[in-house]
Amino acid sequence: MRSSMRTPLAVSIVLHALLACFVVTLKVAEPPPDDAAGVLVVTAPAGRGRRPLRLRRVSRAERKAPDSVSLTQRRSPLVAEAARPPARTSPLYVPPHRATAVASYQSSSTPTTRPVGPAVLDGYREHTGLRAGGGSGETVRRVAEPLRRGRAGLSMSTQTASSASPTSPAQTAGLELKTPLDLIAENLLRGEPHGVPIDLVFLLDISQSMQDNIYAVARHLEGMAARFDAHEVDFQVGIVTFHHSTAHSILRNAIKVTQLTDDVAKVRKKLRDVKCSGGEKALNALMEAIHRVKFRAGASRRFVFVTDEYVDGDYPTREVSGALYRARIHVDVIGMDEPFQRSLAAESGGMWIPIASLTS
Repeated sequence: MRSSMRTPLAVSIVLHALLACFVVTLKVAEPPPDDAAGVLVVTAPAGRGRRPLRLRRVSRAERKAPDSVSLTQRRSPLVAEAARPPARTSPLYVPPHRATAVASYQSSSTPTTRPVGPAVLDGYREHTGLRAGGGSGETVRRVAEPLRRGRAGLSMSTQTASSASPTSPAQTAGLELKTPLDLIAENLLRGEPHGVPIDLVFLLDISQSMQDNIYAVARHLEGMAARFDAHEVDFQVGIVTFHHSTAHSILRNAIKVTQLTDDVAKVRKKLRDVKCSGGEKALNALMEAIHRVKFRAGASRRFVFVTDEYVDGDYPTREVSGALYRARIHVDVIGMDEPFQRSLAAESGGMWIPIASLTS
């Protein structure tokens, strides 16, 4: 009977031992209470003999935190020294890209003269088809030039256009800016043989929006005449004005012709007296001007066509171009950027100039 009781007892002891080990394991793995820190401090009192170490928990109240925390990152002195910009030794600092421009401006004492050839105004480029066949387009700026006196007592300039900037100090005081009519005159003088008379007719759109442009032509005509006088050119000036309305179409007087004359003052007065109204039919005006203007025998025939509209009318553009070619009339255009107006100037050796440059 004793042997039968020993077996359950041994089993019970083993089970209790395992349970005790399990409880101890749970106790060790249990986290510390909230009022204690998870740091163990080992204290070892001084003494000769070796004594067992005693461990104690440090409460959170005993832990000391810094009063303030600095988040700034300290850089190495070498890094800080390298990041510092170099000191400027000169009191006047010029950036590299501007220094190059200043050096090139100071080194060019003589402005570059533009070559003879096709030209346009204010950044526009165009093949103008001069008699020699023409070359690549050339950009022409408005530039200032010294003033002289012509036969009519008008201020004028005879130098070729310069590529220097018109805002440079040498070109701001007492100097004259070239106008579209000045450029047309220079191009005409380059292309015509010396001694050939010039008959120049202004073909003017006098629709309602053109009033300021007509006044500008009257003002700029002085400079053009002075250039011709300086080269002792025998020239005459005429006017053809055109606009369109229902009443004028019935009465057939929409196009008025002022015949060629050498009295520039008379032409300027006519221009100042123009009253703009209605619309325009430029193709009709071109065709009628070909037949009604009386050119001198042996004179160079020139039209200066001025409009702020795209061309319109009762004639095909090809027919108008053919009629101008057969009549040997060269056309300069101060107008809109459209294919017909550009080709009208290019095919006859004239210039195309934007209408906006006339009053700017």
